[in-house]
Amino acid sequence: LGTVDSAVAYYERFVSTPVYGGLGGRAPLLAQSYKRLGELQEQRGDREKAIEYYGKFVELWKDADAELQPVVQDVKQRMSKLAGEGGPR
Repeated sequence: LGTVDSAVAYYERFVSTPVYGGLGGRAPLLAQSYKRLGELQEQRGDREKAIEYYGKFVELWKDADAELQPVVQDVKQRMSKLAGEGGPR
């Protein structure tokens, strides 16, 4: 809906809310939330935060099934591109 700031706020609240007993059934949603936060931060032009969230996604999905690895590789490429776009903000 074009409300990037609101979306970021909701996703950040979700990923930062502690869950008793570990990740439980939240792990798939957590990974996708990190990926989406990376995309939103990239859209906002915040390379550091985009790389941070993309990195959390990659960490969770690093051992994902083979059919999901293209998604992981795409995110890694995004991280590399972002890291190469000049110095820190």
